[in-house]
Amino acid sequence: MTFTTDELISSTTLVRNFSNVLDKINNHDLSKVWILKNNNLEAVIFSRKEYDRNILEHEQMLEYIEDLEDIVLINERMKNDKWNRHSMEEVAKKFNIDLTSL
Repeated sequence: MTFTTDELISSTTLVRNFSNVLDKINNHDLSKVWILKNNNLEAVIFSRKEYDRNILEHEQMLEYIEDLEDIVLINERMKNDKWNRHSMEEVAKKFNIDLTSL
């Protein structure tokens, strides 16, 4: 995440002006506030809507990564595949199944 100087606030200033800072976030005057403690970035505050959006994006990214992992696994299995494949018609014939009855 990136920040602008107006989004930086000391922990002391935040404590003294919490309600005002929260209003600015909720009114979208600020998208987020980075909290400094002893001149180090310690935390960030952003709106519930922004939080929900970030969580959704995170979940979508995890699903995408899982899909990629599945694709890699499938490709690896296909490279090493030694299975015999049979069409549905072949299997039906072997087991005397009438496909039209399914």
